[in-house]
Amino acid sequence: MNLSPHFTYAEAVHTNQCVANEPGPVALANIEYVADKMELVREILGKPITVNSWFRSQQVNELVGGARNSDHLSGCAVDFVSPQFGTPIQICQELIKHQDVLGYKQLIFEHTWVHISWDPTPNTLPKLQVLSLLRGGHYAQGLTDIDGRFLTKA
Repeated sequence: MNLSPHFTYAEAVHTNQCVANEPGPVALANIEYVADKMELVREILGKPITVNSWFRSQQVNELVGGARNSDHLSGCAVDFVSPQFGTPIQICQELIKHQDVLGYKQLIFEHTWVHISWDPTPNTLPKLQVLSLLRGGHYAQGLTDIDGRFLTKA
């Protein structure tokens, strides 16, 4: 089932874990909302996107070590790469330029992939938070290397 021109239900629920990963009705509606947002990301990048993780059931999230309050649990977050566009830092730098159009909740530079999430609640202002993963699993504001040294102002 296609969610949008470039994203499918299968990739939204795909997991390498051997457990069920089926969204309920609310998560499915969020996945559909996020698919439209990911079309904007793809349009901005102008290249194909490979989804690493999108919706995660509670069990899948625990198995992969996801945060207890992860936006993946509600289908509102996507971890992805776009090798034809560039590296994860290049993707983040480009998406920050279009934050007003994208209206994301979070954009996280995870070093080997990009995490992006949205809040589908009507009339909610976008948070536009930019973070980077640090050594030890913490996060820094803005785009930094693994040790927290700024790569660019966000």
